[in-house]
Amino acid sequence: MPGLLDGVKVLDLTHYISGSYCTKLMSGLGADVIKVERLKTGDGARWLGPFASGMKASVGNRAPEDGAWFLYLNTAKRSLALDLKSDEGRQVVLELAARADILVENFAPGVLDNLGISYMELQKANPSLVVTSISNFGQTGPYRDWKASELNLYALGGLMNITGEPEQEPLKEGMPLAQLGAGQNAFAATMAALMYAEETGEGQQIDVSIAEYATNILENALMQFSYSGQEYSRVGNRGYGRAAWGISPLPRWACRYYCRTGPPLAGGRAHHGST
Repeated sequence: MPGLLDGVKVLDLTHYISGSYCTKLMSGLGADVIKVERLKTGDGARWLGPFASGMKASVGNRAPEDGAWFLYLNTAKRSLALDLKSDEGRQVVLELAARADILVENFAPGVLDNLGISYMELQKANPSLVVTSISNFGQTGPYRDWKASELNLYALGGLMNITGEPEQEPLKEGMPLAQLGAGQNAFAATMAALMYAEETGEGQQIDVSIAEYATNILENALMQFSYSGQEYSRVGNRGYGRAAWGISPLPRWACRYYCRTGPPLAGGRAHHGST
C-alpha cells in the first residue's frame, strides 16, 4: 500500500536526534530519504548505546552499526558519506538538492553558510525546495550561537520547574523530550510548506527552535500564570493527567521484595487516592 509521501524526495543532512526524528517520520510515510553522514565517524547517533552486540559502550574508531538510537531514528533511509568541507562533497549535495523536494538539517546556525551550502545557494539549485533548519535556539536572535544539551533546553524551557516532587529539586524527563518534540514540530511545518510548494512552485525555509518547543508545551503553566499570576508548581505523581504522572512510588516492603525477586515495579493509578 503506497504511503502518503510516496514519490517525495528528502535530502537528510541531520545528525543525532531532533533532525533525524523529523526525517524518520517522513520515511515512515513512504518518502525516499537519503541521509548524508560524515566520513569515517558517521552520524553521532551511531555512538549512542545500547548496542545490539551487547557491548557497554562504543569502542575504536569504526562507527558502530548496531546502536539502538541510530537504528530507531534512521529506519527506511538510504545513506551515503560525504566530506561537506570538500568541493566534491558540496557539489554532490547541491546536485541532490536540485532533485529533492525537502532538505532537513540541524547544524548550528551558520555552518551550512560557511560550507557554501546556504539557503540562497540551495534556492538557486532548486527554487521549489523546502529547507527545514532545526537548531537549539533558532536561526536568529541573541541565543542563536549558544551551545546546549537536552538538560539545558529542558531547564530553559521551564519543563524542569514543573517536573518532580515539590519538596525536591526540579527533574528532567528520562527521554530527550525537547529534541523529539522539536523534530515532530519540524515534520508538521515541513508538510505544510511542501503543500504550498506543490501548489505554487515556491520553496521556503522553516526555522525550528528546540528551546521554543520546550516552552510551548507548558500550555497549562503559561495559561495559569497569565490568568491568575500563580506559578504552576511541581506536584510529583499527583496530577495533570499526562505521562509520566500517575506513577505511584511503591511502599518500602514492596521495594525490598521486588528488588530481591526481580526488576523494580511501578504501579499506575487513575487519579490521586485511587488504588
